[in-house]
Amino acid sequence: MRVLVWTGGSTPFANLPAFVAHVKRTYPGITDRGVSQLVKKALDHYDPGVRGRIVTLFGADIMTADLERIPAWPYLSDDQRRRLREHPHDTGERVNEDDPKLSQLELARTLNRASVNRSALISPPGLSQTYVWSDATHWQQEMSDTDAALILSIRGTGRLFRDFEAGGAYAPVRSYDVYPVIARHAGNAADLQDYINDRTRVPHWQGADTKR
Repeated sequence: MRVLVWTGGSTPFANLPAFVAHVKRTYPGITDRGVSQLVKKALDHYDPGVRGRIVTLFGADIMTADLERIPAWPYLSDDQRRRLREHPHDTGERVNEDDPKLSQLELARTLNRASVNRSALISPPGLSQTYVWSDATHWQQEMSDTDAALILSIRGTGRLFRDFEAGGAYAPVRSYDVYPVIARHAGNAADLQDYINDRTRVPHWQGADTKR
């Protein structure tokens, strides 16, 4: 058995010095502005776990008549439960094996869910069980070696997870965690007030009346 942890993908702030060093090796002569642009581009692919979010991969266990018996059922959202119930498990249109990707995408978007077999929701194909990553599951799921290998092998999806043994539990990465905290001590009350004033937002423009 293995435990997969949701990571949301890689982020340069997990190890900013290493990311910058890699960028400079890859693009010799790159400017500081160029490095900043690549950091921003890398962050666009980061998809962190946030409170209230539920990430679900449906497996073959949803093909049962008694959905409430599957292990993931208590962790699914109300919308997900309703959707599973609307898709029949024994009738309806199934994924076209000649063009599975496009066929599954079209079926998943069908508004008439009663006409589509529930198997169209299984993704990635071949996944044996349904898994949920959220605050309720501590952003981790235990699964068979086969299911874990399948998830990690999918391009785009696999980058969002890591093996628990490789990096431990999920921890959000924040940019301000990268830099050390610097303690500063004011010499007197006047210095302290100057420090506060320097960091207090003061509006310099009151706006204009657009009616004039």
